[in-house]
Amino acid sequence: MGNEKEFGKLLMGFVLILIGTVLFSQLADNIFAAVTLKGVINETMAVSTTPNTILREDIVITSGLGNTNNLSVVNVTFFGNLTHNTSLPTINVTSEVNFTKDGVISVSGLNFTDGTYNISYVYLSDGTGNTANEDVVSVTDFGNSTISTDDIGIAIGSEVNFTKAGVITFNTLNFTDGNVNITYDFEGTEYVTNATARVLLPIINIFFALAVFLIGVMVAWSGLKGMGLGL
Repeated sequence: MGNEKEFGKLLMGFVLILIGTVLFSQLADNIFAAVTLKGVINETMAVSTTPNTILREDIVITSGLGNTNNLSVVNVTFFGNLTHNTSLPTINVTSEVNFTKDGVISVSGLNFTDGTYNISYVYLSDGTGNTANEDVVSVTDFGNSTISTDDIGIAIGSEVNFTKAGVITFNTLNFTDGNVNITYDFEGTEYVTNATARVLLPIINIFFALAVFLIGVMVAWSGLKGMGLGL
């Protein structure tokens, strides 16, 4: 009868040792997920911009050059005054009037001298896109094969920005509608956001698993000793 009791202890001890070992493995996976950010590399994201139309904005031309009030200009539909303007068949955009995306207007001195004119144009704003995941904490790369944050003068935090909800906004001078690739880190559903908790979590869990394991060893040892097999 005594040996049966001690054998029960031995069996319980081995069960606790097994549970402790399994807990080590399982808790290790859980702890890793709780304290490690998830990363996404080169996720394809669709981005879009908003076209805005400006009608008859005043622009001052000096030495054949002037500037619109907005950047990211994609089209000029009118330039001139009552007597000389691009509505006339002999004056047109791309010959007498030219523009750059950053809003620099250059004119031919044959029809336009220095002075104030009207200009109508289209410019882009509100460049935006959304990542597939929320809880975004950092973006390390954004762009395509033509232009990206790897290029000088295009930086995350100025030309490209993000929110924790995964909303990406960008400077429409550099990027337009289409698909881009984005690399970023996010927290994930298992991630523990509290910094103190992230430090304590591994310690508490490891000691718990270790305690179960050691109790198992002690119970098994007691059983072996009771059976006369212990040292």
